[in-house]
Amino acid sequence: MRYLSRIIYAIVVVAALGGSAVIFQSCSSQDVEAIVVEIIVPSPPGTGTGTVASNHSHAAIFCTISMGTLSATGCSDDFNDLEGDPYLLLTATPAMDSRFVKWGTGCPAFTGNVCRIDVSSPGTYSISATFDLL
Repeated sequence: MRYLSRIIYAIVVVAALGGSAVIFQSCSSQDVEAIVVEIIVPSPPGTGTGTVASNHSHAAIFCTISMGTLSATGCSDDFNDLEGDPYLLLTATPAMDSRFVKWGTGCPAFTGNVCRIDVSSPGTYSISATFDLL
C-alpha cells in the first residue's frame, strides 16, 4: 500500500504541473522468505499442562501442552514480519495443577517463563517448553 500511495502522489504532482508521465513499477521475482515458529514436544516430555502464547497478532501462537501432547492447532505459525519489531516473545503459562519448568534449547534467550526470539532474519525456530505437575 505504501508504494501505491507514492504512485498516486506522483501522478497528482505531474497532473498539477500540466504534464504527463509514464510510471514503471519495479517488480521482483524473489519470494519473501518466511519466519516459522513452532512449538515442539520437549524430550523428555513433562508431566504437567500449560500453554505457550505469542505476544503479537502476526504470529498467532497459542499452544496447549499436556503431558507431552500438543494441541491440534495454534502450535506453529509462519509470518514475514512483526511490523518492525525484531523480537517475538513467547510466554509459558502453567495450568493450576502444574508448574513451568524450563524452555528447551530452541529458545535463544529467556527470562523466567518468557522466551525472546530475534526474528529479524528468516528462519525456522523450534521451541519447547516443559511443564510438570505440582
